[in-house]
Amino acid sequence: MTNPDIIPQASDALTIMNAAITNIRLYPPASALIENSINKVYATFLTILEQEDSIVFAESEKNLLIAGQSLSEKDQKKPQVIAFLELLLNFKIKSITFEKGLLQAELRTLLEIMSKKPEDLKKEGGLQQIITSEKLPHILLDQKVYVALDKDQQVRDKAAAADVKLEPAIIESTKQAYEKIISSDKGKRLQSSIKKKMACNKELREKQIAHFKAGLTSILQGNTEPFEDRQVMQSLPSTIEQLFSLGKNQTAESIINKLNEVLFSEKPEAREAASKALAMIKRGPTKEGKEKPPDQKDTPPSTDSKLKSDLSPHLNQLDQYVKQDDNEAAVKLLFDLIVKYAREKDFAKAEVLREKLLEIDPMALTEIVKSGEIIEEEKSESIDQNHLDIWSKLYDTLTSEETNALYYALNAATYDADQVIIKQGELNTNLYFINQGKVKVVYRQDSKEILLNTLRAGDIIGEDTFFAITVCTTSMIALSQVKLNFLEKKFLKKWQDEFPALASKLHNYCLKLDQAYELLKKKGMDRRTQKRFSISGKVLIQLLNTSGGPTGKAFKGELSDISMGGLSFFIKVSKEETARMLLGRSLNVKLALPRGGSQQPVDQNGTVIGVRCHLLKDYSIHIKFAKMLSAKIVEAIE
Repeated sequence: MTNPDIIPQASDALTIMNAAITNIRLYPPASALIENSINKVYATFLTILEQEDSIVFAESEKNLLIAGQSLSEKDQKKPQVIAFLELLLNFKIKSITFEKGLLQAELRTLLEIMSKKPEDLKKEGGLQQIITSEKLPHILLDQKVYVALDKDQQVRDKAAAADVKLEPAIIESTKQAYEKIISSDKGKRLQSSIKKKMACNKELREKQIAHFKAGLTSILQGNTEPFEDRQVMQSLPSTIEQLFSLGKNQTAESIINKLNEVLFSEKPEAREAASKALAMIKRGPTKEGKEKPPDQKDTPPSTDSKLKSDLSPHLNQLDQYVKQDDNEAAVKLLFDLIVKYAREKDFAKAEVLREKLLEIDPMALTEIVKSGEIIEEEKSESIDQNHLDIWSKLYDTLTSEETNALYYALNAATYDADQVIIKQGELNTNLYFINQGKVKVVYRQDSKEILLNTLRAGDIIGEDTFFAITVCTTSMIALSQVKLNFLEKKFLKKWQDEFPALASKLHNYCLKLDQAYELLKKKGMDRRTQKRFSISGKVLIQLLNTSGGPTGKAFKGELSDISMGGLSFFIKVSKEETARMLLGRSLNVKLALPRGGSQQPVDQNGTVIGVRCHLLKDYSIHIKFAKMLSAKIVEAIE
């Protein structure tokens, strides 16, 4: 007999399966969201299959059975149950059995198959044939199901309501009666009443919009209360789709992340609302605009409108197909055009049309994937060979997709002799790749400037600030005309989902190069000119505005060390972006230093020159004082 505790666990599995299928439909295969949701589904099934040899989900009389048990009427109405039942009915399967020994690869394959359209699966031979060909030994379809019934429980067949057809004469009669009523005095009063009601409705609508915005803000802040607000949750799926269609992918994905998190909330109402919202999202992210390749000239601001103008005959034809509900013709037209423009190396048009393909039919997976592959292939062939030769050791570590992502994210720049590329003590958020010319690396100490190194084609500049949160340790100055490419830091975040390994591969490559602190060490120099002393205790930190006045609430940190010129302390921050925002900020620090048997108060203003990440979301903040501390104060610590 099945353990009764299995039923709620299986219900949880359905919730996460629905979320995983939605994520597979919306995101590229390498997305972390897909990976995380599949991992969670698999972990749930492992828990179930540790207790049972198998778990069966079956459809009987349009009701869902779990392990032969018919769910209660209330449970049958849960969104995760309805969504999964629809899948079974759409794919015309009566049951799915998961057996002990289930592998994660089997589960992934099943979820990927179930994310497709039923008509596409039918073309491939049907779900049963695909499952058989994919060799999923621990997943069985349409096995015989025994239904457990007791005296208070039975599976009922609900009769479908008959379609009601209205005769044309009835329609015409109704129309004439309506026109007669509207033209009468009573009808005119009715119209006036309707106008007033519409005005009230407009005011009500504005209030509803304000209420929804407040709820959405609350969700993004991590609160679960809005998930119990029916008005907010009803509008959420369509809002996410609108955000995707407008290209605001980051905001839409942030909301989806919150929905996924709430699937594991302790509040059942919140879990159900999140599951239902995820199941209703049909439109995925549009592809973000690509940066120009190194050898491409600046694009005028009117590019988008020019592209649409050039493509207008094709887009007009596409609109006709859409109006005629001829999806197949629309998809074929878009696919053929994408291939045409990709072969002609007109990637801007190819990408625009591929976005249109995602918008018109996000389930046309064959065409979407194939067109993406063709664009990537053509891009690979278009990469400048000289650039590849210079950076061959870097590109050898990357896949072809990662190579295209990096190459097409680069911008080109030229510096004349004696021009400063990056300056010691200042912020820098770019990574520079030298293609031609010479660059000197210099370090300024007091009034003296020391040459540390000379860089040439194949060398990288700015890696110490690009991958860390700190100001530049050295200056880089052109010795001759220098031609280089630069990568903006924002791409590290953009690559997280589509190319999760690219940033770490780039960082690993840079780590093999001579670092600024190693160059200083080779010269027998130390950038820290004052002796530092380890110290423990509390420090009170207050951010300052541009006028030097306090801004926001003060917060506390744990002291780490101090010198005459500055100090460092630890704080705990949940997000790296928050810690990064401190870099370059002015602040005031208050602390007490031990001095004999008493304490010496210290009240100093300074600037954040470094932020370093440590374990468990601890960050060390490094401050340079605006005025040096007295030597006597610091020496008293020793």
